[in-house]
Amino acid sequence: MSVPMIMEEVTLLEDFEDVTSGILKKLDFIAVGGGGLNAVVGEKLHSRGIKLLNHFGATELGALAPIFRPDPTYEYQYLRLRTDLGLRLEKLDSEDGVSGLCKLFGYPFAWDKEFELQDRLVSNPLRPDSEVKIMGRKDDMIVLSTGEKVFPQATESLLEQDPLIRRAVVFGNSQAEVGVLLEPAIPMEEPTSTFIDRVWPSILKSNNLADRHARIYNKAAILVKPITKTIPLSDKGSTQRQATYNVFEPEISLVYHMLENPSEEIEFPLDYQDIKTGLRSMVQDCLPTHSQERCWQDDDDLIHLGLDSLQATRLLRILNTSISKLAEPINNLVLPRNFVYSHPTVSRIAQSLEILFEKGREPPDNSAANMADLYFKYCYTASRFSGNTNTVLITGSTGSLGAHLVEVLCANNHVDHVICLIRLPVATQDFNEALRTRQQSAFDARGISLCTNAWSKIELLQWIPDEPFLGLGSELYQLLASRITHIFHGAWPMDFKRHLSSFEPQIKTLKTILDLGLKAHAVRPDIKVKVVFASSIAVVGRYGMENPTNIVPEVIMHDPAVTLPMGYAEAKYVCEKIMESAHVTLSSQLQPIIVRIGQVSGSRTNGSWSQDEHFPVLVRTSQAIGKLPDLKGVSFIPFLNILLMLII
Repeated sequence: MSVPMIMEEVTLLEDFEDVTSGILKKLDFIAVGGGGLNAVVGEKLHSRGIKLLNHFGATELGALAPIFRPDPTYEYQYLRLRTDLGLRLEKLDSEDGVSGLCKLFGYPFAWDKEFELQDRLVSNPLRPDSEVKIMGRKDDMIVLSTGEKVFPQATESLLEQDPLIRRAVVFGNSQAEVGVLLEPAIPMEEPTSTFIDRVWPSILKSNNLADRHARIYNKAAILVKPITKTIPLSDKGSTQRQATYNVFEPEISLVYHMLENPSEEIEFPLDYQDIKTGLRSMVQDCLPTHSQERCWQDDDDLIHLGLDSLQATRLLRILNTSISKLAEPINNLVLPRNFVYSHPTVSRIAQSLEILFEKGREPPDNSAANMADLYFKYCYTASRFSGNTNTVLITGSTGSLGAHLVEVLCANNHVDHVICLIRLPVATQDFNEALRTRQQSAFDARGISLCTNAWSKIELLQWIPDEPFLGLGSELYQLLASRITHIFHGAWPMDFKRHLSSFEPQIKTLKTILDLGLKAHAVRPDIKVKVVFASSIAVVGRYGMENPTNIVPEVIMHDPAVTLPMGYAEAKYVCEKIMESAHVTLSSQLQPIIVRIGQVSGSRTNGSWSQDEHFPVLVRTSQAIGKLPDLKGVSFIPFLNILLMLII
């Protein structure tokens, strides 16, 4: 199962044909859901014999389509409706020349009246009662190709406060990013580019209030209404969104074509002799504002500096445009979609480009070697160190696992103090209040209520993980070393797009935390701090493929091939190896422990469990269809109590 954007990226791989014949064609099918699949992408896959299954769901009704193996009569553009949910189709009159329009109704769990799905549907002429095509939302929600959702009203309302703008309509269904159609307040007597420059400050202001994936980063994403066309309005004067998309479909398509294939004069030229200078200008322009204002270096990780997926896409476009405009252009050289994530520093981008310019292609990525390099950089060796109340230090206390762990620790009579290291997203003068507010918000979100006595055990400290002394300063770092007896390290970014190198700050942080444990032993030789690292079952995600048994032994893995092929898992693997080196070399000074964590259950006391996690979704689906899955050999254990035993 996949989302449209991943399938689009697959079609852009250099070895797409090999991937198609070697992997994709061997699959029974690929279910694609979460957004609309681009027609060109779908046809490119389908024409090569890839079986696609259109999948779709609604929060109120659950999964609307069954999972089945498509036969030759199935048309992947259409959604085959389930027959066990009591779904009902109601035909509508033709509109804007489109026939076969219909509405879909169903009964959400425990409702006694029908719910109408807020999507425009067109039935399959061959199977009008059982298959439909999703044409877009009837309401104002925009679904990007990433599956992320955008509610455009706030952006549109703010833009329409600009006296230069009469009307604003955000677009972007099934695209990687949004754009906006602007109608000038008065007929323009100036070039379109001048008008865009004049309203650009309002665009930037609206970006500050929008989610990152809903921001407009590029002036090329702005479409100024041609004088020959009119934005369709209702009788009440409000914008008819879908009709507007239909009227301006050619212009909107051109916007996305220009975003992917910019032809204007480049703003950041590259020079064969001095690649880094041009790269620095590109990166500086693409970084978020707070990082633009700091002094960053060529070896600083761009993802760590705050570069998000849209900004990475923009940087990639600038790079491709600049390469195409070189004095001696490289024939047909187009950088792949994941290039920035694979080379997340200016130095690595420059090095990669130099190889590409010289040889026309990069050497293959060697994940196993990269993992080994990071392990040897941070592991402990015998020559590295000479031998010269219960207080628990926790990182990740604002996450689900960490918040529940703080609750359990505070209720334990053997724990005197719980010190939580919390990272604040922005600088603030009253950081003590900000720390308390952030931790309290984490408790509130999970239904955790602590009494005054429990709160009296908690100390909150602001940290900056990858800085020396964890950003605490030497004096406070030394003070912690004189107090702590246990450390639980759970802070880790849940980002599955990053490559291994972008997780080096987290690997470095683990090393600093282990050093803190060693410092504690040096200050108090009678203490061996227990350091518990929260790893992941992703470290052994491919163990069954490499070994004939499904039972994964509770040992350190020495073959990186058992790790899932993504930076998140590879970095956890490196950390496990570093923990092993600490155990082998420093067992007289430290007690390193690794816990591989998978799906974590909700609270045992109040049942609080994030509705977006796997098991709650499974329960809601079971409620909707009136059936439970036949899961054999599955049992739940009091996870936090066992984790508490490991820590204490």
